[in-house]
Amino acid sequence: MTGWIEEDMADRLPEDIRGHFNTIKGRVVRMEGLINGILDYTKAAKKGGELLSFAAEEVVKDAIELIGAPEKAIINVREGMPVMKAERVKLQQVFLNLIHNAVKYNDKEDIQVDIGFEDQGKDWKFFVKDNGPGIEARYHEKIFVIFQTLNARDEVESRGVGLAIVKKIIEEEGGKIWVESEKGAGATFIFTWPKVKKVSVEESLFSEAEVV
Repeated sequence: MTGWIEEDMADRLPEDIRGHFNTIKGRVVRMEGLINGILDYTKAAKKGGELLSFAAEEVVKDAIELIGAPEKAIINVREGMPVMKAERVKLQQVFLNLIHNAVKYNDKEDIQVDIGFEDQGKDWKFFVKDNGPGIEARYHEKIFVIFQTLNARDEVESRGVGLAIVKKIIEEEGGKIWVESEKGAGATFIFTWPKVKKVSVEESLFSEAEVV
C-alpha cells in the first residue's frame, strides 16, 4: 500500500515523507522475515524425513549455486567429500546458512571460503572457514541464539535465525556445532554429523507404537 501511495504521489512526495515511507516498508519486510524465520525454526525440529544416499560435495556445490556468491568470492571445496546417507534437505540447509554467512558478512575485497571435512569414525566432521572480520570469544555462544545478531540493522539486514536453525538441525541429528574465531582473524564453523542418526527416546517410542 505504501508503494501505491508513492506511485500516486510521484514527485509530489516530500523528501522527509519519502524517508518515512521507506522506513515503514523496511520494517514490514523485516517483520515478514521474522515470521518466516520462526516458521523455519519450527520446521527444523521435525523428524522422520527420508534418508537418501548422496555425495556431500553435491550438496555443498548446490548450496554455493543457490546463494549466488559474488564473482570476487573464491569458495574452495576440498576433494574427497564423503558419500552419506541422511536427510539431504537438512544438510543442505546447514551448508546454505554457513556458506551464505561466510560470504554475506565478509569485509574483505578478496572473499575466501574453505570447505572440508574429516572422518572421525562414528561422525563426519565438516568445517566452513572464511577470511572475514572474525568473532570475539564472548560472542561464540550468543550467535547460535535465535534473533541474536552481531550486526547493526542499518549495516546488514539479518533476521538472526539462521545459525539458530543450523544448531537445531545438527543437534536433532545428534551432532554438535561450534565456532573457532578471533576478532580480525576470520572464523571457522565446525559441526559433526553422525554417520548413523541418533534416535531420541521420543522417536523410539513413536516407532514402537507404529509397529504395535
